This record gives sequence, C-alpha cells and structure tokens, in this order.
Amino acid sequence: MSLKKILIKIMDFILLDCKQATFLVTKELEGSLTFWEKIRLKMHLLNCKFCYNFNVQNEKIDGILKATP
Repeated sequence: MSLKKILIKIMDFILLDCKQATFLVTKELEGSLTFWEKIRLKMHLLNCKFCYNFNVQNEKIDGILKATP
C-alpha cells in the first residue's frame, strides 16, 4: 500500500463529517465518549463553526435543563 493511501485512511479515521460530529456532540452530553471520539470531535469543532455553535447551544440547553427542578 502506498504512503498516500495510508495517509488517506488515517485522515478518514480522524476526520468527522458534520453528521458524525453532531451525533458525538449529543452523545457527549451523556458523558459516554471514548478517548478517540473526544479527540475526533474536538478536531472537528476547531475547524467547523457550524458544529461548534451547535455544541455551544447544546451545552446551554443541557445546563438549563439540569438547573430546572
């Protein structure tokens, strides 16, 4: 296997699309992400303002729901 194909496979593993990222954002609120899911999600959020904003909104909603008796 060529180096280029190996690098592509590694990048495919590391990089998430927005659908995968939003799933992990939701899953993160449950506190059930694996180490690699956390890394992959953080990398995506650094590069995608839409998913970053989705994450911020979910954290705010979760905080409000937890504070409500």
